[in-house]
Amino acid sequence: MKFGSDNASHEECCLQGHSSASTIATIKAALSAAQDINSSAIEIRMLGPVVRSKAT
Repeated sequence: MKFGSDNASHEECCLQGHSSASTIATIKAALSAAQDINSSAIEIRMLGPVVRSKAT
């Protein structure tokens, strides 16, 4: 199956999506484990290969 502007296969896009979700989950878990950080006030987003955090 091919889709998207770069004609990436479903498998390629799926791997990218799972990798992004895994990265976000890892960062959120690390922030939650830090007792001196209020992680509820931090929003994590993937912007391509870059991770961006934003205080809310």
